[in-house]
Parts: sequence; C-alpha cells; structure tokens
Amino acid sequence: MKAFYEHCLLQKNLTMESYRFNNMVQKEHQPFSEFLTELRTQVDRCEFNCTCKLSYEDRMLRDRIITGVFDKKLQLKLLDGRDEKLDHVIDVCKTFEAAKVNKGILTSKQSISAVVDGKTDSVNAVNYNRRFCFNCGGDWKPDHKSKCPAKDSTCQCGKKGHFRKMCRKKGTRSEASTSESKSKEKQRVDNVSWADLSE
Repeated sequence: MKAFYEHCLLQKNLTMESYRFNNMVQKEHQPFSEFLTELRTQVDRCEFNCTCKLSYEDRMLRDRIITGVFDKKLQLKLLDGRDEKLDHVIDVCKTFEAAKVNKGILTSKQSISAVVDGKTDSVNAVNYNRRFCFNCGGDWKPDHKSKCPAKDSTCQCGKKGHFRKMCRKKGTRSEASTSESKSKEKQRVDNVSWADLSE
C-alpha cells in the first residue's frame, strides 16, 4: 500500500519549493505576522535538512525575513545585527511594526467635537503646524493677504501694513507689551475694593 501511495502522489519538486521560498517578500501593507506565517509554511515544503539530519530551517527563515521585509529601515537595522537568532529577528520585526503603527496614531490629526452655539464643529485638538500672519498675528489662510486686518494700519515704527504687537523693529514690540501690561496693572489696582483689603 505504501508503494502505491508513493507512486500515485505527485513527487515534490524541492528545487521549485526552494525557489518559491527564496523569492518571497513582504507586500507593502502586509502585517509582519502574516508574512512570517507564509514563510514558515513554505519553509516546511523545502525540507531544509543537511546530511547530518539537523534542520537549518531557522537560519533560512531568518535570512529570508531579513531579505524579504518591505521596510528598508527595518532591513538595515536587521543587517546591522551580528548573526542574531531567529527569535531575536522576529521580536525586532514585531517591535518595529508596532512602533510604526503607534507613530501613525500619534502623528495623525486628532479631531474633537466642540459645541458652539448649538452647532457641532470639528476642531483640531493637536495642531503643531499652525501658521499665523506676521502682520496681524491671526491665523494665516491662502487668501489672508487681501483680508488681513493690519493691511491698512500704520505701526508706531512708521511703516504701514502691520500691528505694533507684530512689529519686527527692535524695541517696538516690547514697548507695546509693556504698555499693555501697565494698563492691565492699573486696571487691577482701580478694581480693588475695601473688602479685599480687610482680609
């Protein structure tokens, strides 16, 4: 019966299986764990055993992972290693993939819903790339130049087109902030009541 099965079953072409294994690469958005599963399945078909009856599948898997990963930064990192074991290479790949996913979450724009006058507006919670106008200090938009409120105003420095708080001439901006803080201080002193002093 055994001879019948051996005769009827297709003979495995180990050269072709090895060829397939050695040409496997990770696809662009393929998770590493899926790529690893495909490699392990294919390496089993290759029967990588030497004449001493020891398996060298681990080394072949490690080499194929290093050669086949999609991300070139990860590949360079793996190539820097000095004959690392398969388990270590797998851990590095999984950690790298998780870090990349977390980085994507952190850098993506997060929006929150804010209720303004009964309407829900989308507001950017974290916006590090905020651009502002150097003339008025307001938010900059592509058509801002024509609508800038400082367009027709004249600064204390004598130049037209910017507010005093945004003046680039040395000393003008600091004078503006000093005079504003003095007026706020004076206003606070004027608002003090006798009840506040008795405490």
